[in-house]
Amino acid sequence: MMRVPDCRERVETPALSPEDRRELVRRIAEEGVGAIEAFVREREKSDRGIRARIERLRDELLRRAEEMRRALEGSVAARKENVARAWEEAHAKAEAERAALERELQLTKVARAEAERAAVASDDLVRLITEPPPPLPWWRRALAAIGRFLRAVLAAILWPIRALLRALGIVKPRKPAVKGRDVLLPGGLSVPGFRGRLASDPRVRSAIAGRLRTMGTKERMRALWDRLVGREDYEDLAMRLMERDAAERARSRGSEYATREEAFAKRLSEVLDAERAEAERRDAALARLEQEREAEMKRIEASLKQGPERALESEIASELEDAGFLSKDGDAFLPTTRLLERFSQIVFSEEARRIPPGQARATGAIVDGSGNLSREPMRSAYETAHLDVVGTLVNARTRHPHNRHIYEEDVIVHREDREAINHVVIVFDRSGSMEENERLKAAKRAVLALYRAVKDDDPAHIVDVIAMDTGVERVDLMGVWKSEPRGFTNTGAALRLAYDLLRFSKGERALVYLVTDGLPEAYTKGGVDIASTPDKCLAYALEQARLLRRRPGLGVVQILLEPEDELYVKAAERIAKEVDGRVLKASPKDLAATLLTEFETVR
Repeated sequence: MMRVPDCRERVETPALSPEDRRELVRRIAEEGVGAIEAFVREREKSDRGIRARIERLRDELLRRAEEMRRALEGSVAARKENVARAWEEAHAKAEAERAALERELQLTKVARAEAERAAVASDDLVRLITEPPPPLPWWRRALAAIGRFLRAVLAAILWPIRALLRALGIVKPRKPAVKGRDVLLPGGLSVPGFRGRLASDPRVRSAIAGRLRTMGTKERMRALWDRLVGREDYEDLAMRLMERDAAERARSRGSEYATREEAFAKRLSEVLDAERAEAERRDAALARLEQEREAEMKRIEASLKQGPERALESEIASELEDAGFLSKDGDAFLPTTRLLERFSQIVFSEEARRIPPGQARATGAIVDGSGNLSREPMRSAYETAHLDVVGTLVNARTRHPHNRHIYEEDVIVHREDREAINHVVIVFDRSGSMEENERLKAAKRAVLALYRAVKDDDPAHIVDVIAMDTGVERVDLMGVWKSEPRGFTNTGAALRLAYDLLRFSKGERALVYLVTDGLPEAYTKGGVDIASTPDKCLAYALEQARLLRRRPGLGVVQILLEPEDELYVKAAERIAKEVDGRVLKASPKDLAATLLTEFETVR
């Protein structure tokens, strides 16, 4: 059981009156959805109600804009706080890890230095030198003195040779040794008085000789040559050997610590890089939030600049969408077939007034003949029907419960449907020549008016519309209204399609209305549409006309728009003769009235 909605609550009145809706339907059909904007601009100047509504919308927009600003600022501030909090947490964690890593790294470095120092200190030669020298017997001291004397004699003998080699550039002069220089070994260990111990302590010289024996033959011969030619003296060689061995021992003992130190340093670098990356992400997030805030502020400002007029346009478009006249396609609105249905009623109503007196249908007349009584929505003020008040109210409250207006599409009527069914085929020319003098626009209006006249006469009547250019196609009302001038006129193909539509039709009568402005200029051969000479195209049209004549109960009316030559009329009369039809002449201004008059004559 249908429940009637409770409509007693006070609500905002609709933006459009019935007259406004009718006007907008007409203008949208003729001009497109952009007509809503022009409609609002015009009514704002002349309609106090529209002006008052715009003022209310302006106040509402300002209020909403302020609320949106406050909400936006609060949202951005909260999001920035979340970003800052997350950064602080990540930063604190990274700082703690960094401090721990630096501490571990420092401890590892200290341990490594201590290990290297211990390794160097444990070397036999280093320990021998750093220990206090034991007292030597007299003969040991005597041998040491003899050795120093012999080395001095050898140096004196070799001095001329060394001088010659230096003069020839074969041997570069070496830097004189710094007396008393301490030997600094890895791990920070210092060996003071090395040269003196080397000269005075035979044990040290014996240890150095042992180190020399560990060297390869080639390296030993090289060291001997360097000593002979003066590149390196014995003390420098001994110092180099001790430093080399100490470095090797330190490297061997400290390798484990070096690996750990490298791992800690690498992890510390990763932590620092991650902290820098996190800071960059924080800055990017804050910048992005600021950009979003600015963009949203600009959008709010833009919505205010668009003004309440745009809001009213949107409200009107939504109201027309609710009525089924517009459909949403993304952010845009598009006209619907229902709008064209309503527009056809408007066109029919306007054009019917131009029918000559005595030929128009009398308002409220009773349909002749017996028929079936039905309850359906009203289609035209000219239909013979009785208003169903209760059904109309229920329909209106169900369709728009918060709107107390009753629109034409809400009205329910009792209607007597005829049993005899007509099948009407409307052919309109949309060739390139129809662009002149707005002939195509007039043809579109005429097609819509005739379509509505046929359907208002009896909904059971069948209506087909054929658009004709170089080819032909069956179109609906939307296809009619979107048609653009193009190509040539293929009258024969249109008559053949009309025959195919009527051939197995259940309609008792077949009515064909053909609207064109010229001669046949195209024909169809093997399924291909071809533009050719008038003689060939007319012959094809006559052939199809003879085929169409086979349909019983056929009536054909051909209307010529502003025929430029008597040849056009004669060609049309030859086609009409083949189908036992008639030829009429009309201007674009009178086309719709002429078609309606013809339909009223035969209905």
